Amino acid sequence: MSINSGNMFQVSEVVQGPEIDKQAEATGSISNLLIVGQESLFFPWKILYPKFSLFLEGRALSERTKRDYRSHIHRFFGRFPSAAKSWRSLQESIYKHLAGDIKPSTYNLRRQYLLSFFKWCVEEGYLSKNPLQGIKKKQGVHRDIVIEESRIAALLKVIDIRTFAGARDMALIMFTMDTGIRPGEATQLLPGDILKSEKTVQVRKEISKCRKTRRMPFSDHTLQAIKYFETQRNALGISNTVPFFCTIRGKGFGEFGWASRMKKYSEKSGYTLAPYDLRHYFAVLYLRNGGREEPLRRILGHEDERTLKWYMALANTDIIADHAKASPVQNLFAA
Repeated sequence: MSINSGNMFQVSEVVQGPEIDKQAEATGSISNLLIVGQESLFFPWKILYPKFSLFLEGRALSERTKRDYRSHIHRFFGRFPSAAKSWRSLQESIYKHLAGDIKPSTYNLRRQYLLSFFKWCVEEGYLSKNPLQGIKKKQGVHRDIVIEESRIAALLKVIDIRTFAGARDMALIMFTMDTGIRPGEATQLLPGDILKSEKTVQVRKEISKCRKTRRMPFSDHTLQAIKYFETQRNALGISNTVPFFCTIRGKGFGEFGWASRMKKYSEKSGYTLAPYDLRHYFAVLYLRNGGREEPLRRILGHEDERTLKWYMALANTDIIADHAKASPVQNLFAA
């Protein structure tokens, strides 16, 4: 095996197959197995990922974020097995992975997880440059989350609260609309996090996306829905170590399970609503009804003010519409 220096390393021989584990085991290191070249690349990502995973353990990341890293990276190399064979294949695979009719948010997530992984590889000396270097983030276009109350009413009408799942879903919908909690946070709440006597919920830093504990209040109507569902939980003897919004079998519900339930309700009601739409609905109505910006930022757990400004813009859309209808000047010249 010979390696020549340059902007990128050139390769004359590539170690493949079972030889990977043999050499790694013999040397106790894989740095000498990684060979980068203009046309050829040996990239043992299956060996590198566990090391990267250990690196993630040392950071203040939620369990979901760690799972997302694993999911995105494994999905990429599973989708493009040839990506590890050469530098060109790796770059082409990345371009294909980011191409197609995908939302800007999906594009940015794919980009970000791979970018972080390859950045770590560069810092650790496993790659001489990041294959995503120069590939920029897409500017997403926020769709208007101006949800009419009629849609919410139609959604609530199709939920059968006589069932365990229906009682849970009704409580979760009202809880989200009342607190603006993220779906991934709500589905990890334990019974002890919901302080019924104070009508507040504590989002622990372990489950909070912003990695900070925060508290949000909720209303009497939401409290009633929570208590109603709680009676069904207690009747089944479900442990308090299980997330509050759980399945009838006493298992964690999960964000994806919640999204699936909302999809079914959307089909029944005739209006498309996702769990995150309920959070947006809360934020917009909070501002429209006179809520102040700073308390809203703390309730939502936002450190980036750009999203808050977006909510403010949406909250003002009804003012603009009313002005268009009621403006004396507009009406004067309308005739």
